[in-house]
Amino acid sequence: QAAQARGRGGVAFCGQQTSAPAMALPMKTRSMKTVMKKPAAKAAKGTKAMKGTKAMKAMKVMKAMKVMKAMKAMKAMKSKIATGPRAMSLVYKGAREKTSGGLRAGDIVKNKYGRFVSKRASAQGRTNAWAKATAAARKALGLTGFVPLNKGPEGKALYAKAKAIMAG
Repeated sequence: QAAQARGRGGVAFCGQQTSAPAMALPMKTRSMKTVMKKPAAKAAKGTKAMKGTKAMKAMKVMKAMKVMKAMKAMKAMKSKIATGPRAMSLVYKGAREKTSGGLRAGDIVKNKYGRFVSKRASAQGRTNAWAKATAAARKALGLTGFVPLNKGPEGKALYAKAKAIMAG
């Protein structure tokens, strides 16, 4: 049995077979060049000449510092400027002072669709001559609903009529 065990690479002990091989495999080693280079490189780094250090001045004796009073926690600052899609609404209702564009509550109105809009821009849209001319042309031609200007027979007729109203 011992002879058979030796032939398979294991060792027989009291009639039992062990799985350990008779001789261990050699460990993997780094190439000789890299092993030899490392200590030499470290030695080369450490051989720099030390720069002359200035003599340290004697430290002055520091005065005892005053004990600071504990500061009260500050409240989070709420912005006065409204931003985002609800900006006009916030300013109109008084939750913020002004919009990022500088409009204050007095400069904002609610339009017929319930949106908060600039008072000046809304008034400008109502006094627009082209808007009035197209509205008059639509009424004259009896058009209702969406009609794209200068597209299709209705649109071309509407555009021509609106231009005529604007001119005279």
